Amino acid sequence: MQMVKNSLIVALLLPIFLIIFMPKQELYYELERQLQPYDITITGESVEESLLGLNIAHPTIYFNGAVIAKADSIRVWTLLAYTTIDITNLDVADGMPIHIGISNANLTHSLLSPTTVEIVASSSIGGIIGSVDILDRNIHLNIDNNGSKGIFKQYLKKGKEGWQYESRF
Repeated sequence: MQMVKNSLIVALLLPIFLIIFMPKQELYYELERQLQPYDITITGESVEESLLGLNIAHPTIYFNGAVIAKADSIRVWTLLAYTTIDITNLDVADGMPIHIGISNANLTHSLLSPTTVEIVASSSIGGIIGSVDILDRNIHLNIDNNGSKGIFKQYLKKGKEGWQYESRF
């Protein structure tokens, strides 16, 4: 009976210790290394580990040497089976004709739906709710009627409850 009790305690404590002692900062730097062959670099950031996640302050994202996005902060929080990424004040393509400002965005991934990342954001073109299907390589976004669509209108379809954007990658 003592062996069953000890096994149960280890089975319950092991995931907790994995989350707490996971090398979060090293995983972030590995992500940066994996993006380099695609000519995507992240610079100017300060990275700080927390108990259950990672805080990244003031990252600037470059693609082919050009700035494509800047953010005030990115917070990654994980419980292994459930992960959220909160992004605040993201400027996409700042200074370009297709600039979009996102005041906050929340990306969620769960092992209950392992191929889908859910997205909720508020931006200069309106509120955004959508998902990315990693397996099918499909993006679907619903954008409410608030905000100016401007140059983006040509990429959107009018739906019952607002505008929709669909794309494959």
